[in-house]
Amino acid sequence: MGERGPDFSSFGRESILESDRRELLRRPQEVFDSPLEDAARQHLSVLERLADNLDISRHVGEVDLAVERGETRRSHPSIKIAWTINSKRAWLLSLTPMSEGRGIEAGTFGYVGQYGKATLDENNEWEFSGGPVSLEQLYKVPAGLRLIVKPTASRWAVGREREVTMLYGESARTFYMGIGLLLLGHPWMHIGFHEAGHLPDTDDEIDAWQKGNANYAKLHVHQKDKIISGKSYGLFDVLGEPKWSKKNPTIGEIMKYGLAYPWTQGPQIPDTWRRDAAEVQRRFQDIIEAAHEAFNQGLR
Repeated sequence: MGERGPDFSSFGRESILESDRRELLRRPQEVFDSPLEDAARQHLSVLERLADNLDISRHVGEVDLAVERGETRRSHPSIKIAWTINSKRAWLLSLTPMSEGRGIEAGTFGYVGQYGKATLDENNEWEFSGGPVSLEQLYKVPAGLRLIVKPTASRWAVGREREVTMLYGESARTFYMGIGLLLLGHPWMHIGFHEAGHLPDTDDEIDAWQKGNANYAKLHVHQKDKIISGKSYGLFDVLGEPKWSKKNPTIGEIMKYGLAYPWTQGPQIPDTWRRDAAEVQRRFQDIIEAAHEAFNQGLR
């Protein structure tokens, strides 16, 4: 047998992720409500990166990432992202692979997501304490709809995809989640409320933000006094004063990033937002860079 040639298996994948990063720097608004085909392409690159990683447990900044291999090498791994509250408690996002078929036809076509408080077990791993909620419950997805999660490096989107509806029914919707942004911090989980705000059929960006933020606000009806007094920053820590922490964007800042490009259009955008649009977009470009760096650090 001849000598084995060089392994270029990762070249195309890295080129896709790198070219996609450059494209997002030109069009940062596509981090939110990404075109489904672009999110799908980034998702496939992420799956290949996951396949290269054995079981891992890493700290990415202040966030814990755990990837646990399935029963076989072909199985997609489970993914856990924990945002620590203190040395013994955390908020945990758990993505569990959903497998379909048997034998050679078996495959994983998405993940089911759960979220809740967690504690460290005897193996020093984060496990849910009490009952977690599904992402459908968390984001107040319209009744009857189901989210099939597909992790990406930075693109977020929700929508109907033929492959997913064929496997899981007409009520299934693909939900792309940007792991790189989640590794930057807990506040970025709030993007999911905006994505769910598009369901079942809301196309307008501002309407989707308003619906998502209204659903988020319903979770804090009994915490109003604590939030006003600064004793609580709400779920995901996004209800603080603007710039209360350089590491934690507020709900308003996240919304501004999501609307950075369309600010020059439409009468619904405040004039103060228009004046700040260029600076906000520049800041968001820095965040996109940081998200890809965090993703590469977590999944080398």
